[in-house]
Amino acid sequence: MKLSLLQPLRKFPLESVKGAYTQDQVNIGWYGYETTKNASIRVGPGHNFQEKIRLGPNRRVGVQSVRNPDGTDCPPMRPAMRDSNKAPWVWVYSDSIVGWMMVSVLRERNDSVPWARGPSGLDFHVGLETCRNVAKSRTFGHRRNRVRTISADDVQLRYAARGTAMSYLQRGDGIRELYRRLQNDFIAVSVTQSRTTPIGTRGWVDVRSLAGEKASGIDVSVLRAPIDFHRVRESGEDFVVCKATEGETFMDRCFFENVTNARHSFLHVGAYHVLRPRSGRSGTEEAEDFIRALKLAKIGSTDIRPTVSVETSRVDRDETERYVGEFVGAMRMAGFDTMLYTYRKFLNWTKAFNTDLWIRDFNVKHPKLPFPWDDFVLWQYAENHVPGVTGKVCRNKCPDLSRIIQK
Repeated sequence: MKLSLLQPLRKFPLESVKGAYTQDQVNIGWYGYETTKNASIRVGPGHNFQEKIRLGPNRRVGVQSVRNPDGTDCPPMRPAMRDSNKAPWVWVYSDSIVGWMMVSVLRERNDSVPWARGPSGLDFHVGLETCRNVAKSRTFGHRRNRVRTISADDVQLRYAARGTAMSYLQRGDGIRELYRRLQNDFIAVSVTQSRTTPIGTRGWVDVRSLAGEKASGIDVSVLRAPIDFHRVRESGEDFVVCKATEGETFMDRCFFENVTNARHSFLHVGAYHVLRPRSGRSGTEEAEDFIRALKLAKIGSTDIRPTVSVETSRVDRDETERYVGEFVGAMRMAGFDTMLYTYRKFLNWTKAFNTDLWIRDFNVKHPKLPFPWDDFVLWQYAENHVPGVTGKVCRNKCPDLSRIIQK
């Protein structure tokens, strides 16, 4: 018996669509259709959304379809969304253009070959299963259900980090992270609120299209040992930056223990080096010890970027800046994008070294920045008690967590 496109749409309403939108494993492909008259592919399901391409009658169109992993359902379901007039729209492609098209302007083209090829020339195998294969889970306990907001228009929701767009999200739409971070600047998400995409759809979005994710954290050293990082996380902190090295030879004896325990408590982890500029040696030499410590602790991509703390110096300004430049340069050669920690009155800086600033400024509503920086990525704003830490500890605010993560 021949089934029309409208039958599965009535049988599987949006609220109960299965497959890609609710299950871990599902195949997604394209079912062969053609247009019955002039029709447009649009960014969203409705005539108020921007037109991407206009097609004439009898044009071949692939309609997004989902089927169970065993492939027994035939024809596959065509999940749809309804516009303000209750008219159903489906996700389609034609001439490598993907978007939304009205159901009423489509008809089945060939029932004998229902599983059409997609925009990449291949059938897609997608869903949460693909997300699990592409990126290791770094979902962090209390962060698992955090909903974030799309901050740009027409953001592609992709099948995979490098995959073809399967839908578009609009400014103000909401997503929930499935994995902490990152695959080629993309993050696996589930849609929680959208005008253009079925709720629960899983895919990948560019993290740069998301509104800034505020975070807070502490920085620690051997002076605060032992630390109960589980209590730190439960108190609401998101990250911890651990002292690793100082000068040319000193290593914090609790560094590796702190990093390991913080990771086990599902906190973001980073490390810092205390710079001791003086004549007779170079910033490169100090960087070498820090780099060795970072590699031994396996701090790298998806962790907090390493930091150089510059608060004292035994040489003049020019020598200090040369020293800092050597340190930052050596870190870049090793593949680390270093942040610089300092306070406004320490030095009359002339160079920013193309580094992001971690500023210390206590008991103020907004930090005052030293020239030549006009922005900061971290602000150390107070020193007080945090559950799980002995004595007072420095507290830090981050306006956007994605800016302090090592790519």
